[in-house]
Amino acid sequence: MRPTKFAALVLFGVLATACVFAAGGPAEKPISSDQALPSRDEVAKIVEATTVSFAKAVKANDLKSFYLATSPEFQGGTSFEKFENSYGVFVKDGADLTAVENVQPQLNAEPIKTPSGRLHVNGFFLLSNGRVDFTYEYFHHAAGWQIAGMHIILDMQKKDFKAVAAELRKKALAGDAAAQLDLGLRLHDGNGMPRDDVEAVHWYRKAAEQGNAMAQLTLGYMLVNGEGTKKNEAEGVGWYREAAVHGNAHAQRYLGIMLVTGIGVEKDMKEAALWFRKAAEQGEVVAQSLYASMLEEGNGVPKNVTEAIRWYGKAAAQGDADARKELEKLERGAAKEK
Repeated sequence: MRPTKFAALVLFGVLATACVFAAGGPAEKPISSDQALPSRDEVAKIVEATTVSFAKAVKANDLKSFYLATSPEFQGGTSFEKFENSYGVFVKDGADLTAVENVQPQLNAEPIKTPSGRLHVNGFFLLSNGRVDFTYEYFHHAAGWQIAGMHIILDMQKKDFKAVAAELRKKALAGDAAAQLDLGLRLHDGNGMPRDDVEAVHWYRKAAEQGNAMAQLTLGYMLVNGEGTKKNEAEGVGWYREAAVHGNAHAQRYLGIMLVTGIGVEKDMKEAALWFRKAAEQGEVVAQSLYASMLEEGNGVPKNVTEAIRWYGKAAAQGDADARKELEKLERGAAKEK
């Protein structure tokens, strides 16, 4: 899993252009309960295809072709005139989003299934001269995943790449931890500059040593996986711990996993449960399911099926299909005991 998927990045001197969310209609066909959500990597490909298609439609001044490829539910609740009123601003302003075709989308959170059965996903594309933030919702039809709702915000910089890179590096050299993290992320992804994992690690470390929790998490990832630096699982876990102590929910979950598997640290199920609980309380859906599993099995914590049901329920409410299955299984068992 790429660490940049958790990143919250700082941009410089942006001009924001936004459009409203266009919702689908009432005649919605939800995702069937037994249909698995696509994997995170598959979702990234779906999102990329959607955004590239939208970018091409904007460039060609042909929003109608994009609109006609959306789901029947979307078209049933949103006329083309309404869609054009919302998104025509991109055409009017001459926005160029085509650079997203060469950039991997970063997801802010795990994709989820909404109560109405939509696949919900949000994240961003970081470009050399700005950023595209998106929220998409999809229905699954025979034609594949089709748009059921969307919201796009475009933040573009008025500077060319060289000026942006120079400004970012200047701030990083001056000790700005956010700029150091941002520079590291761009170098790691080859986003607007040649990819260089070794230099990326250098800047992650600089920011991490200043207490930047996201940089600590990312540096830990690089060390555990040996990217851009010699593999050092113990040091990587140490940085996960630093970020976890600073309250980063993803780091808390990663640290818990290391404690369960014994990678880079001695196995300790009790401490793992503690970190899973901390992450779960912050709404980290994977941690909620992992903590529920430990409660169900009495692994690292006293067995408590009632609490396990509660935490599986929280994860299921965020669209975790596996948590939903475990929840239903435990609820059936509880009903039989009555």
